[in-house]
Amino acid sequence: MISQIVSPICIIFIVFLFWIDMKRGQRFSRALWIPFLWMFFSSGRSLSQWVHLGPEKQLSASFQAGDTLNLVFFLALIVIGVVVLASRKRMDWAEVLSGNKLICFYLLYCLLSVGWSPYPFIAFKRWVKEAGNLVMVLLILSEDHPLDAIAATLRRLSYLLLPLSVLFIKYYPALGRGYTDQGGQMFTGIGMQKNELGGLCLICCFYYGWHFIFRGRTGRSFSGANNSYSRGPDDRDVSSEIIHLVLAAMLLWLFRMSQSATSMVCAAVAVALFLAARATSSSPGRVVTLATVASLSYFVLDATTGIKGYVLHILGRRPDLTDRTFIWAVTSKLAGNPLIGVGYQSFWLGDRLKELWENTGAHLIQAHNGYLEQYLDLGYIGVALVIALMVLGLFRVRKLLAKDNAAGALMFSFIVVIALYNYTEASFYAMSNLWLLFILAIVKIPERELDMETENDALSLWKSTGGRFLSAGIRGWQRLPE
Repeated sequence: MISQIVSPICIIFIVFLFWIDMKRGQRFSRALWIPFLWMFFSSGRSLSQWVHLGPEKQLSASFQAGDTLNLVFFLALIVIGVVVLASRKRMDWAEVLSGNKLICFYLLYCLLSVGWSPYPFIAFKRWVKEAGNLVMVLLILSEDHPLDAIAATLRRLSYLLLPLSVLFIKYYPALGRGYTDQGGQMFTGIGMQKNELGGLCLICCFYYGWHFIFRGRTGRSFSGANNSYSRGPDDRDVSSEIIHLVLAAMLLWLFRMSQSATSMVCAAVAVALFLAARATSSSPGRVVTLATVASLSYFVLDATTGIKGYVLHILGRRPDLTDRTFIWAVTSKLAGNPLIGVGYQSFWLGDRLKELWENTGAHLIQAHNGYLEQYLDLGYIGVALVIALMVLGLFRVRKLLAKDNAAGALMFSFIVVIALYNYTEASFYAMSNLWLLFILAIVKIPERELDMETENDALSLWKSTGGRFLSAGIRGWQRLPE
């Protein structure tokens, strides 16, 4: 009974949050809703899972075929995004491609690996979503004020992710809670398992940690424009600060309920990086040096004193990282070609997947290590490319810190945290918001001026053409046999 009272209150609260957001002095176009939708439906439940909202079903090997509704929806977002990007005439796309050769090479290598995948059609569909990540990143970074666009996207996501997750956990346990393969209870929020809840909390932590530490403290440029973080009149109001504090309290509670040690550690690292960047604003490159020295010191201490064991004990985790070392050993034995892997996102498919489920006794669909996952799918070449992208991103962030300390700190946290996160989780793949943020941090956009009216005209065009395309796809999906 109480859920029927709380649910409308939650919906009204969410509508109020978006109403307040729309009252801000908007410094970005309507096209920013495209990456927002992409990221929301990549945060836990997909579009088809929201349409058929219900308790989590037992995962079966048939999941590899994907869902037609999701395919049509994400493909529509990609096509609309490409149309909008094409309408931004003042962007020099040749220069964009030239400045991001390594990312383009990585995407090309992933596409080539589809050729040696045992399931090339499935691999190609997943690669299309990988390319879609780059489209979403370019939509955000090619805004007139990209730093505002990044903040707005993360903030809007929090308006849905946090209240809905609290609602599901507290008042809809069949939706917001689940059980592990061992029978233990876990809290999932709007995700499908606890690590997804931890991951969406980490996404929100990027915004709220950065907002509270760097509010009003941005430099003169980011991607070639005057992009100091716009607070808007409401950000100076007591009511606005109360809203931020309420959402931050929700975030902390959800972190606690998720019991996701990886996400909590990564959130602490992100906040520490923000504080270090602010403290060293007079010498912007120093925070990169400090982070590098701290990382090297940790590896030296672990090799000499075994400090990792003490850290795991403090976090309340077992030395085997909750069976992850066992999973790594089992999956490594089934690896394909060590140089090129088995093909883009093709390891967890077919007979190999069934064998892994039998050997581990769990319905796994990832190796719980992003670097191992890259090795299994794309071999040593894939791992080397991801590491090269990280190094490239760090060089670019070091330069950005000198121009805009706050923007540089946010990009730096994306790179460092995602590198750390993938030690015990896997997020170097298409439908992962952390991977999208990683790409966002390393993509280089030249200086430009944006004609807002042109892209809004493009969106108006898609109200008719794109809308009919999406509606036709959904009708076709509804006619498919169960």
